[in-house]
Amino acid sequence: MNCISRKDIQFCYQTYGSGQKKLIAFHGVGQEATVFAAWGEAFEQRYTIYAFDVFFHGKSFWNCPKTYLSTDCWQSLIEAWQAKVGTETFEVLGFSMGCRLAVATAVLFPQQVKACYLIAPEGLPPRWVYRLATGSWLGRGLFLSLMRAQWPWLLLGRWATYRTKRQRKFWLFIRELTQKPAQRLQIYHTWLLLRRFGGWLNPLATQAAQGAMSVYICEGSRDKLVRPRDLRRLRRALPEAVYLRFRVGHAPLLAASLKYFTQQGLPPHKASEASQRQP
Repeated sequence: MNCISRKDIQFCYQTYGSGQKKLIAFHGVGQEATVFAAWGEAFEQRYTIYAFDVFFHGKSFWNCPKTYLSTDCWQSLIEAWQAKVGTETFEVLGFSMGCRLAVATAVLFPQQVKACYLIAPEGLPPRWVYRLATGSWLGRGLFLSLMRAQWPWLLLGRWATYRTKRQRKFWLFIRELTQKPAQRLQIYHTWLLLRRFGGWLNPLATQAAQGAMSVYICEGSRDKLVRPRDLRRLRRALPEAVYLRFRVGHAPLLAASLKYFTQQGLPPHKASEASQRQP
């Protein structure tokens, strides 16, 4: 594993494949860079994939006095990665929360990024619950207290067992992410880190409209975390994007997207057919 280091920051990534094209990938909460190992295997001849551990995950850490990620800091980290691997152009991919980092990278490097793949784009734009939990010192204090407490999560686990089969899968998934105190604090710190990291949709829409960048958005019709109706504003902001819907939930969407792109190519060879898959 390679790392980009600063005084209080370490940003690490795994490298998969040896293809000429470069793609950087960002995972979701509770995951690590290794979730993209299958992508590296599938596209090893055409792509070199640099899968990053998001801060507070895997080998990456954030001990900076600032509790939020700034645009300048993020831009300098990506520029350091570019210098390290020696590339000018690349593509970006994000899953769930990682889509925020993918979109920010696409907007900050409009001449270098040729395609942007957003899979289950969580927080685009940020939901009211995220703004409530991170937008003020009071909200952050209540959010921290909730994540440190044990009893709400025990009740969640019991309540989940009484849901319908489809609902139960979702709530058991949430329970897996929040079962241990360290997992809940990981969510807390990650949410706080990205709380000022937004406002990227309009610039991304402009780039897509100008044809400078292809944008592909994958959604799951059974996704209870990022529901299709949650993406309405995203659709209005990005009408030029190619929308792909799969009959899966949140977690399986990464594998379903990989299967599709493996068959159609990355980017898809038949963009017109992909466009027809819009719901």
